[in-house]
Amino acid sequence: TSFATFYPHLFTKLTQGVDAWHWSRRGMQRSALAAGEKDRLPIVHPSSGSARLYPKGACVIDMMRWTYGEEQVRNVITHYLKKHAYANVETNDLYLAFQDVLGLTPWKFFEQWLYKGGEPLYEISWSESERLRSLNTDVSVEQRHETDDLTGLFDVDVAIEVHYTDRTKDSVRVRIHEQRTTVSIPNPRRKQVEFVLFDPGSYILKRLSFRRPYAELLAQFQHAPFAVDRSDALQALVADSIPASLWAALATAMTKETYASLRAEIAAVAASKGGAQAEPILRQAINDPSSEVRQAAVSAMSSIPSTLRVDVEKLLRDSSYITVATTLTKLVASFPEQRMTYLTAVGTLRGQFERVRIAVLESLIHSTTDTAALRELVDLGSPGWEFRTRQEAFAAWKRLGLCNDVTVAHLLSAVMSTNNRLAAVATSQLESWKGQTQWAAVIRTVAQSMEPTVDGWRREALHPWIK
Repeated sequence: TSFATFYPHLFTKLTQGVDAWHWSRRGMQRSALAAGEKDRLPIVHPSSGSARLYPKGACVIDMMRWTYGEEQVRNVITHYLKKHAYANVETNDLYLAFQDVLGLTPWKFFEQWLYKGGEPLYEISWSESERLRSLNTDVSVEQRHETDDLTGLFDVDVAIEVHYTDRTKDSVRVRIHEQRTTVSIPNPRRKQVEFVLFDPGSYILKRLSFRRPYAELLAQFQHAPFAVDRSDALQALVADSIPASLWAALATAMTKETYASLRAEIAAVAASKGGAQAEPILRQAINDPSSEVRQAAVSAMSSIPSTLRVDVEKLLRDSSYITVATTLTKLVASFPEQRMTYLTAVGTLRGQFERVRIAVLESLIHSTTDTAALRELVDLGSPGWEFRTRQEAFAAWKRLGLCNDVTVAHLLSAVMSTNNRLAAVATSQLESWKGQTQWAAVIRTVAQSMEPTVDGWRREALHPWIK
């Protein structure tokens, strides 16, 4: 299962470039770390969950390549696949493949990433020191995560880069395996340090605490080689209020940044912060060639400023159905007097998973007593539609508070589905409604009426809603 996620991630590097590859890894890491917030189960645990079997497992395979070498791990995997072709395998078979091909025992790697749980938390700081007539940049690394029988100190190889104001850098790759480690990087020419990167490109699955002054973060945002490191600096910079110098840097970055996902982050930041200084950035984002950037800009705006209205209206004809649906919803909410104009502009467009059509129906139901629109929206959540459309309809019902005999019956049919993703969404929605007295009675009554029509595990799935 981990390989099923890893290889599309690796393919990203070949098709979209290094920045997209790093960005893909960061997404997998976030999923794995989110699972780690709930518990510290190892990947090999029977109840580890999909976030560990897929994204965390893919991260571990990626770290194998970083630790032992890309070509070496490729040879290991080739041997592993040929030896066990069309056969069942277990984790230890991959372990033995390392011994067969590379003549080494990767016990520590397998132990900390597969057989034990948790992820490292590194606290980083740096300072300069003078030793033997040489200036050094001393990077302090401390492992601050909880340690016990389940999670120990991690043993990893990490790259550390010191970037200077003359746009040169010094880079070292070091082993970090103790509670506290200090890495000294010589600076014999006494260059001025601009910023320091710990694990540039984010190859290691980790949490990081690295406090730096504004000037250092701004330099990293402007000059770090990888987009993922520029993104880290951006998120740290905008945690508080944005000074004028940073607004200027954001505006410049929207023009110069080559990686669309980072431009999308800048657009989202500008939209969330708002104000006159955000508008030039948002106008540029709305007209960006990347659909990801346009979507991020309109999605992050709580309402559409009148000064951006004309620009945003263009997005009703966007190539992205999600952007069209979001734009329609935001424009109707911001300028309700123009509702029919916007609905006419969208016309009969339905979009993937009926997203645009659902946005149109929501608008009609919000502002009129259009019973035909209500019936159509309810029908889109029925078993006659594929599960993603049903999920979109469920979300609209929740926003509109459409709890009645028919919608509850459709949700309960989804609870009894063999599609776990559909069942999970329906269960969550019913649980939120069950907490309200008037709706709990509706759910109970409908579930009781459906019970005689099903048997086996489906009847068991209904029992929690009958109580």
